[in-house]
Amino acid sequence: STVRPLQDIAFTTFYVLSGLQGWWTATYGIDDAGGPVERSWIVHTVVLPACVVSPLWWRFLQNMRQTYDEKKRWPYLGNALKYFLAAEVALFGLFEPDAKRNVLWIGCFVLATMYQVWWDVFMDWELLEYRDGAYRLRSTRLYSRKSLYYAIFAANLVLRFCWTMTLIPRKYLSESGMLKDAYSSDFQTFVGPALASAEIIRRSLWGLLRVEWEAIKTASERETGGRAKDSGDKENG
Repeated sequence: STVRPLQDIAFTTFYVLSGLQGWWTATYGIDDAGGPVERSWIVHTVVLPACVVSPLWWRFLQNMRQTYDEKKRWPYLGNALKYFLAAEVALFGLFEPDAKRNVLWIGCFVLATMYQVWWDVFMDWELLEYRDGAYRLRSTRLYSRKSLYYAIFAANLVLRFCWTMTLIPRKYLSESGMLKDAYSSDFQTFVGPALASAEIIRRSLWGLLRVEWEAIKTASERETGGRAKDSGDKENG
């Protein structure tokens, strides 16, 4: 995810600009440079939310552009909805941190995350197919062990919920202008880094099934194209 790098770049830029004030103010020390950044209304209500939303917004626009170019609503609008819901949940959690205990926010959080999981399973991986009156693991697979697919599905389900939490910055500016923690100190010290590492693992596991399915589709298209070519050669011969 590019959210964390963007936030780090934003903090660094504002910190450097704040520190430059010491060049023309004799009483302004290097230790004072962090104060304006921490209390800046622009940083916490404009810049950081923009860092959170921009990657999701770019993907949203990309899917809208594909809808226009391909002249097809599905699956591009469905994929755009996935990023729109994630952005809405993240922004609401950013501007209303106290509402994270609200039933409405929790419900939206679960709904958005489950939609992402559904998209992974049925669209990105096409992991399940309906046959014999029930949804079963697709018959065409490259990995020999079925347990691998179920393990990746379970890990993706759990870590998808963790991914949405990483979009919300650790601190926010209250209405009174005070900088407050969005999460507890224990969460920031232990859980935060663990979630960032878990997201790397989740994306790696997601990529295993995504690349596998693309390889299956590519091989199938080549095989179909080869059969069509052979059939045409026989008719011409």
